[in-house]
Amino acid sequence: MARHLAMISIEGMTCGSCTQAIRMAVSGLPDIVSLDISLATKQGTFVHGSRITAEQIRGAIEDCGFDTKVLTTGMMPGGNSGSGDPANTIEEFCDDVDYSESTPL
Repeated sequence: MARHLAMISIEGMTCGSCTQAIRMAVSGLPDIVSLDISLATKQGTFVHGSRITAEQIRGAIEDCGFDTKVLTTGMMPGGNSGSGDPANTIEEFCDDVDYSESTPL
């Protein structure tokens, strides 16, 4: 199964209830493998399959009343190799991301 990673900035979160609302909304989408919402950095990191896009995830978060922007998307290393050993963690993916062209928040 191909695995993709999306990092999305989320403005307007003020408490744990905000992060929980986003978790509930996004976890209900098809093909979400894992997610991490950080109130401190105001970002969400999502591992997902090919049946959903970063824009669809962003839209679900905006439907909760938050302003969002897709920061980074990409294929997880090994995610389409069929070897049975895809990168399973966000950390494994982020080690290989080139942040030199990232837009500061």
